[in-house]
Amino acid sequence: MKYTLFDMLFFFLFSFAEFLAIFTMMLWLFRFKFKNFQYSVYFLTVMLTTISWIVRNVFGESAYAPVILMSVLILLFYSLSGISLIWCAFMGVIAYVGYGLVQAIIIFVPDWLGWYAFEELSNTSAAAYCIQAVSAAVYVGLAYLLKRNRLGLTFVSPVRTKKTRFTGVNVTILIVLTLSFGVIAFWYQIRYIPYIIFICFANLSILLYMAFWKENQK
Repeated sequence: MKYTLFDMLFFFLFSFAEFLAIFTMMLWLFRFKFKNFQYSVYFLTVMLTTISWIVRNVFGESAYAPVILMSVLILLFYSLSGISLIWCAFMGVIAYVGYGLVQAIIIFVPDWLGWYAFEELSNTSAAAYCIQAVSAAVYVGLAYLLKRNRLGLTFVSPVRTKKTRFTGVNVTILIVLTLSFGVIAFWYQIRYIPYIIFICFANLSILLYMAFWKENQK
């Protein structure tokens, strides 16, 4: 498929908004100050948007894009943030799955109301761009509510002060993270949105349960 210059510009604009929303949730959910990471976040967002375009439109691997992009997001954030790898992964997976759930709901409601058919939705259509914009705006709004009401988590240290011990709850978290990668790998294999909503909701519920378990342990 050939893409015009406007297709590329719109892709970069709305994908940038999506990744920025995910990073915003990552930071505010774990009660980090955005301004302390802003330059790293902007750089990583540009990098991920570029990689997303290459994976989806150059190599044509849209089915594998979610798990590839989430892996790259975690590794790049780890390299620049100073946070331990397991907690970068934990933050990234929660924020990514959460965004997937929000976007799946936003896709499902108009489809259920008959405003469009999801199966016929084109990645370069106005409806697709609206879904991306609304999803990003809603997700940033949710992150802001968490930040404003101080509902975030505090057990993640902003520096690698010591090695993470893989015992007890940390081992359980590692297992849940591994299973979450498998869940995300199946997102694009399932075209039935209600199933995706259920899977994302179940996965996110388990991740948040583990997060609050870790918070209480602290």
